Amino acid sequence: MAMIYRNYKDNVFCLLYRDKANLLELYNALNGTDHKDPEELTVVTLPGTICIQYKNDAAFTFSRDLYLCEQQSTENPNMPLRFLHYVSDEYRHILGERDLYRQNVMKIPAPHFVVFYNGTAPQPERQVYKLSDLYEVQMGEPELEIRVLVLNINSGNNTELLSRCRSLREYMQFVDKVRRRQDKVGAEAAVKQTVEECIREGILKDFLEEHREEVIGVSIWEFKEELYREAMREDALENGRSEGLKLGREEGRKEGRIEGREEGRKEGRKEGRKEGRKEGREEGLAQGRIEGREEGREQGREQGLAQKRVELICRKLKKGKQIYQIAEELEETAEDIQAVVDIAEHFAPEYDVDGIMQALGYKAVEN
Repeated sequence: MAMIYRNYKDNVFCLLYRDKANLLELYNALNGTDHKDPEELTVVTLPGTICIQYKNDAAFTFSRDLYLCEQQSTENPNMPLRFLHYVSDEYRHILGERDLYRQNVMKIPAPHFVVFYNGTAPQPERQVYKLSDLYEVQMGEPELEIRVLVLNINSGNNTELLSRCRSLREYMQFVDKVRRRQDKVGAEAAVKQTVEECIREGILKDFLEEHREEVIGVSIWEFKEELYREAMREDALENGRSEGLKLGREEGRKEGRIEGREEGRKEGRKEGRKEGRKEGREEGLAQGRIEGREEGREQGREQGLAQKRVELICRKLKKGKQIYQIAEELEETAEDIQAVVDIAEHFAPEYDVDGIMQALGYKAVEN
């Protein structure tokens, strides 16, 4: 695994993992192994690594594996692209340019990419960034892929890993102590006080005693940068809220007008149906009265004619006439006369016309 150094601005993570013993401990913790000899590990240094935003924090080769590690205090989904640059540089230094043109197969160590996240913004305990997620066009099986394992090493996360790696665990104890102090006393005093406290408590004791001044120097810069990023993030958040509020109001008014029109149409339809039913009932009632009177008159005429017929048949029965005689006189069929006579006989000898009419299915005439 190859370790990258910075000759401009470094950080405590870089300083800590310049040490082969700490790198081997980190390797064992990541892989669940128990290798003992740090000399089996190869630290790789790239020249000219002066830009903190470009070069990775730690890289090393061990057991035919190439590990590239970086500590991040901010979320960065572009890490697969950065690691693509890093691993290209690493392979360029592992193999010479002449090796690229050889016919024999050139074996290279298998790469592994790890980010240790210790920022203040909440992040998952474990996640994977993929290079293919950055492609403008997504595809099922990308021809070039890099998977970056992101491990949250803040308190309460990846406790098993931290329990296996003392250097990483104590590094986070150092970071937590500085963060708790810096709001009260400032970054510089917080770093100096934390260094003294950690030495007294045996946290990174040997490392801090050996690199005290260097750790204080890079930590002050590192934590001031962190405060600056947080301040910028808060400003951006506040600006975003203001812009969002303005946009939200405008969108709300637009949506409100749309919703208002829709609700208005619904209420209008509801009120219209209610008023329409009322008007319809009134119109229907008036029309029904007209039609009812017309139907009533028609039914009355029909019932009047039927009653007159029954009266004629009854008078002829009282005179003792036979059915065929009544049929001839009224110019009807004997069968039609027989139907009335069958009922009328129940009312003989008085032949109650009203009773006969009701028996024939006619309603009684109201006075």
